[in-house]
Amino acid sequence: MTFKKRKDITDQRAIFANDVCDLLFGQYKRKIYKSALPEVEKFYRHFENTMNNFYEVLDEVPLFYLYYFTTDDQQSFFGLSDDEFENEKLECRKACEEYYK
Repeated sequence: MTFKKRKDITDQRAIFANDVCDLLFGQYKRKIYKSALPEVEKFYRHFENTMNNFYEVLDEVPLFYLYYFTTDDQQSFFGLSDDEFENEKLECRKACEEYYK
């Protein structure tokens, strides 16, 4: 997955979601990938249930994409090998580090 640079995002839904993720990332730092996933899930579900067509901007919100990508057996859905799946997760984490400094 290749993410846009955060400054290049113009969709207000993605901007708002990234602002929320920025707060989450700032609060949890590196723990975000493990112990904070329930918090990430809670906000992800709020956005998914209240924002029209949230799936359209999911690839512009790395933390939510990482959550989505690592749940519900997405590895088999995308048809990825174990190495490809791990590489995708790594790319998402790199994007998170860049987006939410």
